[in-house]
Amino acid sequence: ENGDSAIVVVKFTINEDGKVENVIVTNPFYSSYDRIVVNVIKNSPKWLPAISHNRKVKTVIKQSVNFIQTNRESQYSFTRIFL
Repeated sequence: ENGDSAIVVVKFTINEDGKVENVIVTNPFYSSYDRIVVNVIKNSPKWLPAISHNRKVKTVIKQSVNFIQTNRESQYSFTRIFL
């Protein structure tokens, strides 16, 4: 079906405790969509921290969020890119 789509990309840090820090929109689309993505990431449950040499470490994640609107409904999906 025909529909519109938009992609917002954010970059953020997962600290040693699995908490989200430093959420930045790197590829904005429209401010209201950007805010939705930032709020979803900031309010997400704890993540599993990265492990290096048997120690939990901070890691940076780049995440794209695809907003898709068909004729009937809106939806969004996530694609994670590890840096």
